[in-house]
Amino acid sequence: MIRRYPKRDFKLVKNGFKVFVIGELLAFCGAFYAYTQLNKSRDFRFWMHERLPSGLEFYYRVGEFMNYEQYKFIRQVDNETWGINKETKQ
Repeated sequence: MIRRYPKRDFKLVKNGFKVFVIGELLAFCGAFYAYTQLNKSRDFRFWMHERLPSGLEFYYRVGEFMNYEQYKFIRQVDNETWGINKETKQ
């Protein structure tokens, strides 16, 4: 007599993987959108300065680490535009 084993149901694993991939894509798109807005808009950088200063600090440090010409003085120009004095900030 032939034994029949029940089929293994991988539906939960497949659906979980799909949710994971979709979540990763959404996170990547959100991060890319935020990065492009930080590059384009001084108003968005000011909004980040008010609400999420650690994110803006990370943006400045990455730009300084990459050592591109456009990023070298962006923090200084932003602080001068917003009237933030570096000595009073610390």
